[in-house]
Amino acid sequence: MGACGACRYGGGLVARIRTIKPDFWTDEKLTERKKARISGAIRRNLAHKHGCKPGDSIIAKCANCFAPGRIEWRIGVTGRGNGQVIFSHEIDHITPEALGGETLIENLQLLCRACNRSKGSKPAGVNHG
Repeated sequence: MGACGACRYGGGLVARIRTIKPDFWTDEKLTERKKARISGAIRRNLAHKHGCKPGDSIIAKCANCFAPGRIEWRIGVTGRGNGQVIFSHEIDHITPEALGGETLIENLQLLCRACNRSKGSKPAGVNHG
């Protein structure tokens, strides 16, 4: 028998939680809702749109509140500009995916974490502050 009380109940706490999981909370639905990762090519195009070039580290502002953030475009191992692009702000869909928005450069903007969280799945321009 394990040292913690949860282990006495047949498989531990995680096993117990799985047995009491509500019917509407299925693995299928969770997988369905998970957003796809934005590709490296699109991230590089978004950095370029903001004036960042390979090897640069620049200031970029939140599209909503204008809070400063960073874009860093790292040089790849080959020395070409295909390295990783890191944003301190979050990449947001102007028209949310939930409302049919696509992951195209024209539909992406940078938002600080607070603005992106308050926006949720509302389209840009709808008061979310």
